[in-house]
Amino acid sequence: MNTLVDLVHCADLAYDETYCLKGYDDVLGAKITPLFDGQKNETRGFVRTTKEQVVVAFMGTKTPADFLTDALLVLEQFAKGKVHAGFKNECMKVWPQVRELVSYSTPLYVTGHSLGGALAELAAMKVKLDLGIDPEVATFGCPYVGDPEWVEAYTALVPKNTRVVHKLDIVPRTPPPELGYKQTEGMLQLTDEGKIIGPVRNWLVELFRFGEDVKSVLNGEGLEDHDRKKYVAAVEAWDWKYNEREKAAK
Repeated sequence: MNTLVDLVHCADLAYDETYCLKGYDDVLGAKITPLFDGQKNETRGFVRTTKEQVVVAFMGTKTPADFLTDALLVLEQFAKGKVHAGFKNECMKVWPQVRELVSYSTPLYVTGHSLGGALAELAAMKVKLDLGIDPEVATFGCPYVGDPEWVEAYTALVPKNTRVVHKLDIVPRTPPPELGYKQTEGMLQLTDEGKIIGPVRNWLVELFRFGEDVKSVLNGEGLEDHDRKKYVAAVEAWDWKYNEREKAAK
């Protein structure tokens, strides 16, 4: 299975408390350890461990309380640069568990959807700075996390970063950059059919894209595109197209 496909499924499963608590994945032969919110004793994701790799998957926005976390827009110091205060608080709740569960001897992947993607980026930076481990990160519908200084540091510390955006998902464009935020590098923007949406090439296209962004907010499409199941489908479609191209090239 393609690594990105595996990670989007992990980001999806992080919302499934039954999976987080099951302890073992019989199909993969993997140990599953839940991550808990220490204050509420609720699952916030899991760590999946095999001989080949360790995957840390964070759950995203699920409850009204999570939306309150998302709404704490003030920037606070976090290692190098400043980050979203609410995301920082959520990361630090689970960081002691993550620190104890990651391995120095196997590849480490960190993932999450929505708020979970923000936690993945913050945890990945902590893993690098505190433990000296080089993680690979894949996020899905991840919002802005920090300021330009933090993004610069993150890019240098965690160069293996893939930030998947589904169509016109509005969440990766929040909080407003006017408040001092900047998005991380490594964007892979996909349609429902798995087609890669290319970079903006000129101001006319940029103006059209801005109009599409505004329309997506007004008609609700931007929120619909944030659905994690749509991310799973888009990444699977992209993977199929990639494999077909590989076969054709041979």
